[in-house]
Amino acid sequence: MILNWKNWSLGAKLLASASLASGLGFVVAMALVTGRAATLQTRSAQDYAMALASKNAEAVAAILQEGQYAARLGASSLEGLKAAGAPSREVGRQVLKRITRESPGLLDIWTIWEPDAWDGQDAKNRSGSADVDPKSGRFNPIWARTATGELKIDLALLYDRWGATGAGDWYHQPRQSGKEMLMEPYFDEVDKKQVLMTTVCVPVGHKPNAPGVVGSDIALDTLQQLVSGLRPYETGYATILSGNGLVLADGGGRALGKGAEDLKVPPQAQLRSGKEFLEETRDPKLGQDVYRIVVPIRLSQVDQAWAFVVTVPKDRVLAQVATMRWVALLLGLLSISGTVVVLRWLIHRQVTLPLGGEPQQAATITRAIAEGDLRQEISVRPGDGTSMIAGMKAMQESLRATLGDLSSGADQVASGATELSATSEEMSATTQSIAESADNQRVGAERMAAAMTELAASIQEVSTHVQRTEGLVETVVQATDSGVRAESATLEAMEAIRDSMEQIVRAIGVINDIAQQTNLLSLNAAIEAAKAGEFGRGFAVVAEEVRKLAERSSVSAREINQMIQVCRESVQRGTTTVEASGVALRDIAARTAQVASLAREIGAASEEQSRTGGEVARQVEEAASDSIRTASATQELASTVHEVARTASGLSEVAERLSAAASRFKV
Repeated sequence: MILNWKNWSLGAKLLASASLASGLGFVVAMALVTGRAATLQTRSAQDYAMALASKNAEAVAAILQEGQYAARLGASSLEGLKAAGAPSREVGRQVLKRITRESPGLLDIWTIWEPDAWDGQDAKNRSGSADVDPKSGRFNPIWARTATGELKIDLALLYDRWGATGAGDWYHQPRQSGKEMLMEPYFDEVDKKQVLMTTVCVPVGHKPNAPGVVGSDIALDTLQQLVSGLRPYETGYATILSGNGLVLADGGGRALGKGAEDLKVPPQAQLRSGKEFLEETRDPKLGQDVYRIVVPIRLSQVDQAWAFVVTVPKDRVLAQVATMRWVALLLGLLSISGTVVVLRWLIHRQVTLPLGGEPQQAATITRAIAEGDLRQEISVRPGDGTSMIAGMKAMQESLRATLGDLSSGADQVASGATELSATSEEMSATTQSIAESADNQRVGAERMAAAMTELAASIQEVSTHVQRTEGLVETVVQATDSGVRAESATLEAMEAIRDSMEQIVRAIGVINDIAQQTNLLSLNAAIEAAKAGEFGRGFAVVAEEVRKLAERSSVSAREINQMIQVCRESVQRGTTTVEASGVALRDIAARTAQVASLAREIGAASEEQSRTGGEVARQVEEAASDSIRTASATQELASTVHEVARTASGLSEVAERLSAAASRFKV
């Protein structure tokens, strides 16, 4: 497969890659779209089934509520008669009859009262009439609807069967608990036919140990008619289950009044909460996976709850998604086919034609040209003058012509380089002899210039030393004069210092007197403070501090007097020394003036000699510079001749390399 792929043309590879990429993109997009559509369709189906189940659960609850409302109306009416003190049996019969007539959906309405609980006349009513128990005389009438729709009064019996048989639960359980009750459905004979029915029981007064119970019997055959017409997504069906899991109505063919083993009924606690229940399971009736929605059927103030179940087949729910998937697949194939056609045209126009051939062919041609082989014949499509392959062919032909010209030019360069090399050798020999003569002249001129330069430098150095000596002498004369003047100023400063010290001595005497007076005052203040006792203690401390300051001032004054005495002696010795220095400086100044006069005369003679020597040195240097320039020019000429020779040799080598490079190409 890989070898086959390598042998494919560029257009085929591009077309296959683009087709594969677009196909993968379409598959991914279709998977995402259909997956999302399946999710939305599933959610829509579940919402539809949930709404269908909720609607029909309300319809079933409405059937049961008719019996509940009728029983409640009967219980409240009889309770009102008894509370009014007029518990008439005939009035009670008429009340129940009227309620039964106004409730056409009910089979019958009945009431059962405890012994003497209605009117206290049970013993007097053992007449054996149709609605009176001949044994007990209790008030137990029942109004039933016949097959013709007429109402017939009868006696409610079997209420005393309590216990394991459960036949009397419909009476005893609500009476004792004081709560309304929905009986588990059962079969009973009505007009000589077995009818599936249930009973709603309402205790009188809605309190435990009620005096009586009013109930209504409801036929459930209408429920089967209700679910028979429900066919969600054509093959789905609905089921009504009692609290204990009995099938009350079923569109899937299950037997009524029996338990359904394949249908799971939620617990009564969940049904009473009113929460819907959804599960995904496999239905043995349909033989496929289904969505099953369970909606509670509840009555107010009744603990027992039933369930309305809707079963929806998953394959029918996703049938539209499958159809959409096939339609999308067909459209995708058509789209990919169109894309392939357009890509084939674009690749031919934008890739194959500009390239002029396959990339492998272009690589082979380029590799041969890089290796110097220009003999390969390049085939070009008829009329192709703009493709890359056509450009390579033109480049090959141009390289052939260029290499021919290059080889011819290299030969000419080699010939000219040989002639130039011979000429440069002759010039080199002639230039060498000229350079040797010029070099000898340059050496002699350099030696003469060096000697004259040294002589001029010596003369200049003597002149410089004389000038320096003259400057130093002048400096000494000035320094000596400054010393004489400084000696006078120093004597004056010494006298001023002596006068200042005398003033300081007098000031120190005054300070000493003040210190003594302050000491005496502080002693007097201390004495006065001692006399003052506690009030003068603070002042005594201050006086003591003042006394101490006076003593320190006196001591400091004595120390200053001693230092002034030392300074006075030092000033006296300095004055004597300064006077002696002044005499010596005046003598030095006289002798230095004589030396300065002699130095000025020597400096004038040295300057004249320096000017003459400099002029001679400049002339000699000019002659030496001319000789040096002549020698340098001759050397440069020799270097140029050598450079020409080297260049000629280099040109010869370049010509040889060009010939070798051109020979690498095979034309």
